[in-house]
Amino acid sequence: MKLFVFIDFSDFQDTQVKIANDWCVNFGLKMILVHKVDLTLPSLTNADARLKIEYSLKREVFQKMEKLKNDFVNPSVDVSYEIIASPLVTYFKDESRVGQGDVFLLGLKGTGKLKQIFIGSTATRLIDEFNQLTITVPLKTKHHLPRKLIVGVHYLTPINEAELERLLILTNPVVDEVEFVTIVQSQSEMKDAESYLGLLKSKFGKSIPCIAMVFSGENAMQKLKDFSSPQETSFLVLQKGSRALVDRVFRKFMINEMVYDASIPLVILPS
Repeated sequence: MKLFVFIDFSDFQDTQVKIANDWCVNFGLKMILVHKVDLTLPSLTNADARLKIEYSLKREVFQKMEKLKNDFVNPSVDVSYEIIASPLVTYFKDESRVGQGDVFLLGLKGTGKLKQIFIGSTATRLIDEFNQLTITVPLKTKHHLPRKLIVGVHYLTPINEAELERLLILTNPVVDEVEFVTIVQSQSEMKDAESYLGLLKSKFGKSIPCIAMVFSGENAMQKLKDFSSPQETSFLVLQKGSRALVDRVFRKFMINEMVYDASIPLVILPS
């Protein structure tokens, strides 16, 4: 399996590559560093000049990637580079480049009002266009490997159990606990929520210790934050396309308050 690490040479790059290294060393992944060069040129630029500029930019990026590899990547890790000029989404539409089990690693961006955009626009497009297991990393992440997965679920939008199982297999034996969490807005939802959590605990508890928490009432989201924020070695797990969950609860609250402010990495499961 391959781990695609999308680098933009911002403040995120060192953290991204360090995390990528630890995932590759511990989980046997091949690392591919990816960067899109900015080829914004005057409209009258001829083809030869364009090629020379593109070559120069790619050569510069290659040297930067070599430095990142030498500084942060274990020699045992298989590393290659993808330095491209075309849009990332267009480039990765080629089915031969990305396999079903491959993983994306992206940097989370946004402070202050910018947090409301969820994550950077490039990351958003990649998540929307590709149904890949995706790790998104805040700048201040302290822990590179998860010991616990905090899995956000909702009975109205069942989680992709096969993909969650694949994530657990990939991160075994580093991850040693799963915590299923959900929020209910009223007591009328409690029975369905508890029943669904029970089903998940019954299934996944056969292979890994699982606990489940329901947060309810007017202060449910604050209770969830208070419960989860101190857990520094946890990764938050959400499923792509779970609009009832992500839009109502986690995108509004958990991502802003936990991922950005508490620097907890986010894993997005394929739908």
